Amino acid sequence: RGSTLIFNRTKAESDQAAAIRAISEDVKELDSDLDGQMLDIEGIRKNVTTISSSVKEAASALDFIPIDCHVTVWGEWSICTKTCGGGIQTRRRRISVPADNGGNDSVASRHSSM
Repeated sequence: RGSTLIFNRTKAESDQAAAIRAISEDVKELDSDLDGQMLDIEGIRKNVTTISSSVKEAASALDFIPIDCHVTVWGEWSICTKTCGGGIQTRRRRISVPADNGGNDSVASRHSSM
């Protein structure tokens, strides 16, 4: 009877050891999967950081690009201020894009008279 107990205990210990080995293999596999996912996450973080840096550099570069002034086309001539000689007619145009960052602001006048 004593040898049966030893056999059963040994079989139970053997089953327990096999279960521990199986769990250990599962844990190694999960750990490997997790490492792969962490590498993916780290790669994504690096890409986001690179993109963010590129966007900031591009925005910063735009602050230094000179923008020239642009105006609309001339409007129609106004009615003459006098009916016979010596009167004034005017026409106007608007600034559609103001000069910025040292761009050319020497656009011809916004008003014209004759």
